[in-house]
Amino acid sequence: MPKRAKPRPTRDLRRFSSWSVDQVFLRRDGARLQANVWYVSSENEVRNERFFVPQIDPVLAVEWLGDAVAAKGKIGSAWDVRLRWATDQEFFTQLSDDQTLEDVFIDAFEAALEDVRAQSR
Repeated sequence: MPKRAKPRPTRDLRRFSSWSVDQVFLRRDGARLQANVWYVSSENEVRNERFFVPQIDPVLAVEWLGDAVAAKGKIGSAWDVRLRWATDQEFFTQLSDDQTLEDVFIDAFEAALEDVRAQSR
């Protein structure tokens, strides 16, 4: 009988202070936006988290998302984030970068992160 592989222990994001936001994928979902946020650690571990943003306006939605990600207090940086729109098409998914919304996300994230750090002092 073959040996079963041991399950890898999962590591909570809080155990590492060196997680950063790598990519954000936005998709319209009815009257709101769905966002898949990908994090990467200094040890090259990758995690993702899904958010259902209660805004339809892209700028307000990305500001809300930046606040929500930073408020968790687990992520230390978003400077290299790549924000992309996912557009469903019949046979494949097309992705397009949005550098304006990347700047909005970074500004909202950094402002919220400063608040989190100030509260923890």
